[in-house]
Amino acid sequence: MKMDVSDKVATPQKRPNIKKGFYHARLADVKPKKTESKYGKKVVLLFDILDEKYKESDSDYLQLATEVYSEYKQDDGSYRTAVTPNSKITKVFQALGWKFTTQGLDTNDFLGTEAEVLVQDYDYEFTDENNKTETLKASTIDDVNPWEEEEMTLDRARFCKPKEVPKIWIPGHYTTKIVEGRKTRVWIPGYYKEN
Repeated sequence: MKMDVSDKVATPQKRPNIKKGFYHARLADVKPKKTESKYGKKVVLLFDILDEKYKESDSDYLQLATEVYSEYKQDDGSYRTAVTPNSKITKVFQALGWKFTTQGLDTNDFLGTEAEVLVQDYDYEFTDENNKTETLKASTIDDVNPWEEEEMTLDRARFCKPKEVPKIWIPGHYTTKIVEGRKTRVWIPGYYKEN
């Protein structure tokens, strides 16, 4: 077999790393993983992170991935589906709106579906052109949840939300205080309070 040759040198690229937390995302692509894992075959789900801070161009967003098993390897070497009621792939696609059914799952039906993703860090070794190796952090999607346009609650905002924690407006009001031995109404002006 004759093969083409190129004199161009491949340059390694650093993996994206963003702040840990929950992000609004959209499923962009589902691809089979090229290498087989120890327990079977996986698919890679690529999500666009829909945050203006990580927008790479007018139409392109930063993409992060997560992997889930699509088929488990049996002892005899055959494969069985990983899409079962309690599997991770089922939970991911249920978060994207799929209702579990034995009729099958077509992942292409969910491309463009929005979700809330939990981004976490992991360490990896990066080797540059000079063969210098260093350990860096990169981001990956750890969990996928349904996207719900909901009002921000303080408890949810405190839990790793990358956006600014909302402030609560305390309206102005009168209160009664004792000043120089007399009961007096005192005006307390409104203010913002972080809670």
